[in-house]
Amino acid sequence: MMNIKSIIDERTAYEMPFLRRIRINSQLMDDSDFISAKLLPYLFYTNTTDNKYRIIPVFLRKKEDVVWLPLFYSLALFKTNADTFLNGLNFSNLKFPDQPVRILDDDNNVCQLKAVNFTSSEIILKSGSGKLKYYDFDEAPLLELYNNRVAYGKNLDSVFNRIKKYNSSVRIGKNPLELVQKMNSHEFDLNNKFNGALFFTHNPGLLKSEEFKDLTINEIPFLNSIPASRMSVENGLISFKRLGSNRSTAGRQINQIKEFLVFSRFDNFNEYFVIKQERPWLNTLIFDFTRDQKELENVLNAIKDNYLKPLTEGKIKDIYLVFNEKDLHSYNYILKSKLDNFPFFLNSEAKKHFLSSKAGMHEPEAKLVNIPDLSSDFKEAIRIARGLCKEVHIINLIDPLVKPLFELKKRFNSFYNPDSLEEYLYSVQASLNEIRNTWFTGKEYENIFNFLFAFLDKIRASRGNEKLYLITNTDIRLEEKTGIVSFNENQDDMDFLKAMMHLEGIEFMNPRNIQNPLTELEKYANVFVLNSTRELSNAICANSFKSNVVLILNKTEHDQYDKNKNCWLIRNLSSREKLYDILNLDYEEGSNPEVISAKPETDETDQMEFDLDSFIRDVMKEKEINQVYKNYDRTREIDSIILFFRDGTSVTVNESKYFFIHKEDPKILKECHVQARDLKVDDIIFLVMHDAEEFEKLIWQIAEEQPEIKKLLDQDMKWRKNIDSYLRENKITKSSFRALLKENGFNIGSDQAIHTWVYGDVYEPRNMETLIDVLCNLGILVESEKDETLISIRAVKKLKTRLPGELQKMNIANMNDLIYTSDYSFPELLEKMYKFLDIKTISYIIK
Repeated sequence: MMNIKSIIDERTAYEMPFLRRIRINSQLMDDSDFISAKLLPYLFYTNTTDNKYRIIPVFLRKKEDVVWLPLFYSLALFKTNADTFLNGLNFSNLKFPDQPVRILDDDNNVCQLKAVNFTSSEIILKSGSGKLKYYDFDEAPLLELYNNRVAYGKNLDSVFNRIKKYNSSVRIGKNPLELVQKMNSHEFDLNNKFNGALFFTHNPGLLKSEEFKDLTINEIPFLNSIPASRMSVENGLISFKRLGSNRSTAGRQINQIKEFLVFSRFDNFNEYFVIKQERPWLNTLIFDFTRDQKELENVLNAIKDNYLKPLTEGKIKDIYLVFNEKDLHSYNYILKSKLDNFPFFLNSEAKKHFLSSKAGMHEPEAKLVNIPDLSSDFKEAIRIARGLCKEVHIINLIDPLVKPLFELKKRFNSFYNPDSLEEYLYSVQASLNEIRNTWFTGKEYENIFNFLFAFLDKIRASRGNEKLYLITNTDIRLEEKTGIVSFNENQDDMDFLKAMMHLEGIEFMNPRNIQNPLTELEKYANVFVLNSTRELSNAICANSFKSNVVLILNKTEHDQYDKNKNCWLIRNLSSREKLYDILNLDYEEGSNPEVISAKPETDETDQMEFDLDSFIRDVMKEKEINQVYKNYDRTREIDSIILFFRDGTSVTVNESKYFFIHKEDPKILKECHVQARDLKVDDIIFLVMHDAEEFEKLIWQIAEEQPEIKKLLDQDMKWRKNIDSYLRENKITKSSFRALLKENGFNIGSDQAIHTWVYGDVYEPRNMETLIDVLCNLGILVESEKDETLISIRAVKKLKTRLPGELQKMNIANMNDLIYTSDYSFPELLEKMYKFLDIKTISYIIK
């Protein structure tokens, strides 16, 4: 069974042999990787010749590909137009697939004649070893002479005679422009068969031709070989300007030929039908999103509203949506548009298969290091510091109070000079103490600053620098170029890392600045990724590399990387069946295609944050305030609501979640208990200043000072830990443990339920008394602790579920000078937690 690589290699060898001779920046395309040099050009070629009309999202691997893409499209048109022209002159390309024709090569070795390609002026032979050999038509007389000597030529007379006739009449030469000129001189009329594309882009280099300065077709500049124009719209008038050399003979002749390509600024895409009146042959649309995706939703809406009908009727040939691979998450928006599409993307497994024959390709390696994860602590410290800044209006405290915490986070989570970090910690501590003594002398700030000082001590105690030491223990040759990907841009730390590794040739990259991971990472022999972004992580997960790429990650980062690697997008973006369809290949039923779900990703937290950032920017730009947005529907669940607050923060909640709101004169507190779906702009609501995980940690932190609560929490945690230890020590899977519980009289619906017990996601499982009996029978719990365990579970459940509501009720009562007496079991905990209550005013609502 042939795979796609074998099929495309064979087809491009015979159909598009000129690809071998194209040099870009003095690099032969054939020396590049299979996807860029073969698969991408073939995609355009086969889609210019078929009778299908499709929306094709294309995900490019490398920075160069967005520049090569217009070249590939132009070569596809060159190929189809050339074939049509030459067929009309009885010079159809010849293939000999079934009945091998023997022929001698220039070394007198017997080969098979595989093809005669008049478009590229080449004879293609296959040697006994299977290697293809290409001979220009200029060498045909020599081959004819060799073959006549041993009588092979008798079967080849018709072939050589046809080549002679071609050379004497319409010989094209090595430059495709010469063929276009021949077509023009023969007054060849393509009529409706002639195609062209409108290329909408944010890239100013493409619009000004700067990106094409090194592109050549057989040593002839690209824009002197292919008819192309730049389109502009001024004062409602559309104008076209030819690109390339207007002073040369070639330039003057190319101006007489219809454009293969028209480049335009992105904001002109709604002018398509006006443009088509001027240039009716421009029937393909290419949208370049590699620089900017802000128009993506507008383009998708325009396709649905304006372009879909002409596309299905064949008036528009194809619509290409072009992205970088690092922007895979954008495919969610295409899915949500519900437009039928055929994505061009090879997932990591497919690439591994296709690139396996290419020497020196390496799978990225992810290494887990034992670094304390202080993400929640940093988040809380930064939140508190920002809150302090808001309380002082006569001086800017951001630089001395907040920025140092971000700097510490970048260094601690990456690499650092231990002495330098120690000095920095002391300087931050001194600065913090000075700020406290100057601006926050009241007792109400005592706990806040104690938390910040304790946090700095925690950083000091948690230092390990494991990421740096793992790098230094890696064997790297002195001559090898090494790249370090990290958020840390501290020069002292960089110098320390270089000194530790005894290497000067180290370059540092911020992951947020890496635009094209494949291109930029492959500049180095070794790359160590200490920090990553979602986009960079996606690109690394989806590729193999010429360089050794090693990710050095803490537990949280490693879990996120595994999640990215196994995410729906990377695994299943292109099913094999759709890939065969888009390449016009015959799909083989036994190939076991992957199944594409019609549902986009919805559980990625960072995806939601990305969307909210974009939305907030749009709203602020429009200066719309105090509105309820009902049409915002990106990746959130249907039953969720997004609340935006005047302090610039936001939260996504279930519409049935209850909140306590502040009213000027509430008669009774119960009237302040409102579901999220009933909230209004300008409502003042009460939030605990922590998410669920942080809330849990805060309870434990306060419980350290209160033995009664601490004992309950410990006892509640004990049965959970005992289950976890039992599974590990006996090497039992959750599925096997579930079966064991069933044998002993306790049924549960799924293995996931066991996970929720162990990690405390469920406060009290159903039929807890029965479960405790079974755990005692299995020896996981001690019989004498049954009652104590059950009491602690229910007490902790009441403690955790009632505490947020009690805190909010206290606050509402205090705000309105009401007396509120709580029957809460732990008033000391209530008083301490009360200090961590937050009050926010709603400014936007998305339903």
